[in-house]
Amino acid sequence: TLGFAAMAISQAVMVGVMAMTPLHMDAHDHPVSTVGWVISAHTAGMFAFAPLAGWFSDRFGRVRSIMLGGGVLIVATTMTALAGEAPKLLMFPGLYLLGLGWSFGMVAGSALLTESVDASDRVSVQGAADLVTSIVSGTAALASGFIFDMAGFHILSGVGIAASGALLISGFTRDRQISLTRP
Repeated sequence: TLGFAAMAISQAVMVGVMAMTPLHMDAHDHPVSTVGWVISAHTAGMFAFAPLAGWFSDRFGRVRSIMLGGGVLIVATTMTALAGEAPKLLMFPGLYLLGLGWSFGMVAGSALLTESVDASDRVSVQGAADLVTSIVSGTAALASGFIFDMAGFHILSGVGIAASGALLISGFTRDRQISLTRP
């Protein structure tokens, strides 16, 4: 379902780019303190506005929230792809938005997934989704190291752009289907 895909893609994109950000910044001689502040901005993006992500998802719908998350992830990974020498001007907002896009995708995806199954199956479905999301997270972290080493941070971010674009298109397609079935 779209909810499951939103959770997995949001997690993969976020972990892949975030895991290699400190190495990318270190390779361009940024002090550890700057790297720490960028990762702090990223963490704030993930959790500080989770209530806003929940409100938006309740107010405008799960699918539109997933679309917003996909769009924010595209902007975030575009910024990080353009951060060739890791300028702070792009890294701070890029990583902040990476966390924010993740938050919208995870909150709405989780809600959509659990709402799409019978109440008696919700715990097991959410548990399975959490397990798969954890596996996706580990795989993304491992793969991001290889992509970063072989092709560079900009290509890693490009993979994030493509995955986020797929999420946005899937959400848009689902939103159109919903709109066409309503009177």
